[in-house]
Amino acid sequence: MNYKVVIHTLGQLLKALSVILIFPFIVALIESEFSVQILLAFLGPSALCLGLGFILAHGKLKDSTFYTREGIVIVGFGWIIISLVGMLPFIIATAGVEELSDLSVIDWFFESVSGFSTTGASILHPVSGSHQIDIMYETGYKSVLFWRSLTHWVGGMGVLIFILAVIPSSAGASGIHLMQAESTGPTIDKLVSKMSSTARILYLMYAALTVLEIILLSLASIFDSKMNIFHAFVLSMGTAGTGGFAASSSSLGLYGPYVKIVVTVFMLLFGVNFNIYFCLLAKKFKDILQSEELRFYLGFIIVAIFSMTLIVFYSMKDVFAEYSSFGDVAIDVSFTAVSLTTSTGYATKDFTIWPDICRYMLLLMMFIGACAGSTGGGFKCSRFLLLVKIALVRCYKVINPRGVYSVKMDGKRVADETIQGVSGYFAIYILILLLSILFVAIDLSVRGISDLVTAFSSVLTCLNNIGPGMAPAIGPSGTFFGFSIPIKLLLSVLMLLGRLEIYPILMLFFPKTYSRGI
Repeated sequence: MNYKVVIHTLGQLLKALSVILIFPFIVALIESEFSVQILLAFLGPSALCLGLGFILAHGKLKDSTFYTREGIVIVGFGWIIISLVGMLPFIIATAGVEELSDLSVIDWFFESVSGFSTTGASILHPVSGSHQIDIMYETGYKSVLFWRSLTHWVGGMGVLIFILAVIPSSAGASGIHLMQAESTGPTIDKLVSKMSSTARILYLMYAALTVLEIILLSLASIFDSKMNIFHAFVLSMGTAGTGGFAASSSSLGLYGPYVKIVVTVFMLLFGVNFNIYFCLLAKKFKDILQSEELRFYLGFIIVAIFSMTLIVFYSMKDVFAEYSSFGDVAIDVSFTAVSLTTSTGYATKDFTIWPDICRYMLLLMMFIGACAGSTGGGFKCSRFLLLVKIALVRCYKVINPRGVYSVKMDGKRVADETIQGVSGYFAIYILILLLSILFVAIDLSVRGISDLVTAFSSVLTCLNNIGPGMAPAIGPSGTFFGFSIPIKLLLSVLMLLGRLEIYPILMLFFPKTYSRGI
């Protein structure tokens, strides 16, 4: 274990975080939020990160190379550090605010983890006839809400990948190990020969799509009085990171069809593997057409939208007036399906009241998730496809033991190491999911609540970084505030496990991870 490079890279991370904290400070100045408490909420943590960053990253490393083990430790501890720093602005800015006085340090830690992991599950809840989000927006805490959504944008592509993009010398040729530990999916490939250039390309594409969405949403302010530039920024950052935090307790139910359609399209785009966009820029159209994961991702969503639109419209049009228009139902169903598949978590309607078959389909979409190499969460389409192919090959082997079969993806044979990795990941994933459901169910039972749906849904939505659950208590209109402190901590860990795909957090608890041998 090269401890010096681990400490040095974490120092670079803190310095990068100190710069990121300046952006909500600028928003506070623009919105005329000049209270010492709010300004200190951003400048204080920024100065702390900058000071610690210079101490940890002081001097030049003689040996800046590291391997998978160092990459895992850097990413694991790095995300814990940014989550702890991320809660400080919330705590400092809201100290002494009566409407927010029932929120503890653990609550704000949960909110910070939820933001950076792009989960979007929130502890903010209704109080005194209003909602804490709306209270913050209306009483001079827009900068805090901006920080809340900025954590989505930063966490979407990855903080360590950001360091590779802007400070390439911090990782040198070993940057692949950082990207492998922080990126989503079973594999990570270089787009170009240098890892730092790959990181830069990824962030440029990410930023370009975000800016385009901000522009399109800003245009809505011409004909939608609810939309303004602040909301455009907040929604775009939440969409880009597939997070789901909004500046209103109504999520996207506040806006008209144009905003819903724009956000739906961009949620779908951010759920696509960013390698596809690089192939598009490089005019490698054959590679795009050969992508089985992309075809499955788009096909699954289209079939689900078509089916659920018909079911919701014909089963609920006589029950709720809001479901009487087929066009409106199609927009809301499309929005919900894409939102949950990509793990964004925005909502326009309370889907927990939809027919059971629709909720079961949404649960399946929540489980499968978006594409590998995207900002979306979930188990990932590529892993799901590989598992199906592995199962089919095993069935063929049972039928014909002497036959020679191989698992192929995009027309190419999948390496045995990848197959073993996907199978092992699935086993660990299911074990963590079941144990966590058991712990949450026991906690709820001790408190006199017998609700397996809430236990299952809360764990699945946090582990897959979705946001809202299928139970009414934690659905689009619900909140995670009611859970006990131990369960909030457990769910926070699950969000980190889900965002980093288990290993970078899990390996922190293995003593062998820190041994000096390679």
